[in-house]
Amino acid sequence: MNAKLTLIGTLAVACAVFQLTAMPTEEETRRAEPVVKKLLASERAALRSGKKTRSEVAAAAMKLADEANTEAAKLLLMKGAFVLYVQDGSLDKAAETMKALKAMIPDLPSQSVKNMIEAALLGVSKKEDSALLYKLFDESKGYVKCDMSPSMAGEGGKDLYMIVDLTKTGKSAISYLRDVPKNGWSDEYRTKKMVLRKIAPGSFEYMPGKSFKITKPFYIGVFEVTQKQYEMVMKGNPSEFKGDMRPVERVSYADIRGSNKGLGWPKDNLVDDDSYLGKLRKGIGLEFDLPTEVQLEYACRADTTGKFNVDGVDIVKLGKCADNGGRNDHHVKVGSFLPNAWGLYDMYGNVWEWCLDRGPDGYTWMRWTADAKETDTDPRGPAVGASRFHHGGGWYDDASVCHSGRRPCIPASVGNSLIGLRIVCPADAEDDHLKNSDKQRDPLLRPSSLRERRAQREAKR
Repeated sequence: MNAKLTLIGTLAVACAVFQLTAMPTEEETRRAEPVVKKLLASERAALRSGKKTRSEVAAAAMKLADEANTEAAKLLLMKGAFVLYVQDGSLDKAAETMKALKAMIPDLPSQSVKNMIEAALLGVSKKEDSALLYKLFDESKGYVKCDMSPSMAGEGGKDLYMIVDLTKTGKSAISYLRDVPKNGWSDEYRTKKMVLRKIAPGSFEYMPGKSFKITKPFYIGVFEVTQKQYEMVMKGNPSEFKGDMRPVERVSYADIRGSNKGLGWPKDNLVDDDSYLGKLRKGIGLEFDLPTEVQLEYACRADTTGKFNVDGVDIVKLGKCADNGGRNDHHVKVGSFLPNAWGLYDMYGNVWEWCLDRGPDGYTWMRWTADAKETDTDPRGPAVGASRFHHGGGWYDDASVCHSGRRPCIPASVGNSLIGLRIVCPADAEDDHLKNSDKQRDPLLRPSSLRERRAQREAKR
């Protein structure tokens, strides 16, 4: 076990999993944390010295859970035990612990179970992904039966994931999935297909007492755009460090949106026909774009409030930076690290990601201030400025740089090996697609008519 992965760190991650569930409350959990740490002080020391295995410490945690005075402490101990059992390969014991948790919380959310499994991955090689652990659970003869796919309250349904097949054009290129595939996202979703996740409206606090609000749902890429995905559209790969499933880089804002119409944002949403987004829009028929700063940051944080988007987890487990492999490694295959709670990978590290928003001319590092935006609702950024913002940190940066709130901006014409992109699409994609297709010539296929016809079909049922 990595010396940096202490029991307390593991328990902190497991604790974060349930902070949004009905029981216990966040305040109760916070009060219970120091109690749990004190109870497990000797076990932590034994684990560090190698005198005890993770399973032995997990068993001790379960015994302490039986004697716990508060429900919050009991749940913290049980969740920590589950994680440790999984990391030690004791799936039977993990299953027993999960059953006990479900007995305490009958409506245990599938997202919470998925997050606990991903917390367990912190003790596994960084090169492993969730598909391996899901496979182990399948092989454990059904001891753990639960939905592993990420979900958001009020945002389930068959269209949670939009799939874009880059080998096809028009409407035939678009399909939808309700869940993550059983064995996780295969490599085809990093090469010939793209996958975007639906994000519900919401808000996040960017400084004490100041929040940004998003009122419309949108889709955002589960992964950064890869070199193969860029090449499928542009018939070329400008990246300095090659790899089909590595993020594309050395692409400027102008390369992505165009150096003519594409520089008009926020006046309009037009892009140049010969730009990456211009060709992607024309080929598929949907209004793909770069995210705004607020869209990207909101999707990144996934309802968390800490420095990183998985509470208690350091950047070295969330994305490629200079602190986990050095600068000679450059960027890596997208999706190589832990996702956030909404299933989005590499929101920190690997490559910085371009945003739509304008910034001051030249090269600038900024932070949000109370008057940083023209409006706090669906902000579109300033109307003037020759540079554009990017977020998330990259493979060359120290961990201290790769966190929420960092907002450098550079000229729109600059492209380098540190910056790539992630795409978004309006959540009313189906209607937008039909509106932009050749079938729009038929008045019966107008979006309003389609909605009316759907309503009529539902009424007949």
